[in-house]
Amino acid sequence: MLRVRDVELADDGTGWLVVHSLTQECREKDSDHAGTVRRVPVCRELAAILKEETLRRDLRPDDTIFVLDNGRPLTAQVYRKIWQQARAAVLQAHERNSPLGRHVSALRDARIAAWLKNGDQTAAHILAVAECAGMSAPRLAERFARCLRRLTRDEFPWDRLEAALALPDLPSEPTPTARRP
Repeated sequence: MLRVRDVELADDGTGWLVVHSLTQECREKDSDHAGTVRRVPVCRELAAILKEETLRRDLRPDDTIFVLDNGRPLTAQVYRKIWQQARAAVLQAHERNSPLGRHVSALRDARIAAWLKNGDQTAAHILAVAECAGMSAPRLAERFARCLRRLTRDEFPWDRLEAALALPDLPSEPTPTARRP
């Protein structure tokens, strides 16, 4: 149900998808999350495909980008069928019989793993990836733990840790304490 208005394309060829997290029925029941959206970056290749399709079909902001020949939206069943056809077209028999890309969500998971592996893995980076993926940072760390690397002993910032835990300089002579009368 990707609509033209949900695609933000920059002049430099990059872009963002505006993902609406909840269905309309859920928004009406849970007004606290009504209108909750997140922005997900898209690669230049996908941005180009979306721009080309929008121009080719002369789509307006409320139009759905990918539809069936009769104009109706793609159903989950049709989407899965197209996914299986695409796998059959590009994978060899032994690959098709493996878990490699068996489900459409494999693309999403591969993208999240790439974001994690290719980033600096600071807390801010992990939080940004979690936001784009639409999950909490603890859930992201649990599900994609294999993509988060641990610092080796040589990489650990020992000097910053020591500075953070250092005691303040104490005077060389004790200061007299006040006595009670």
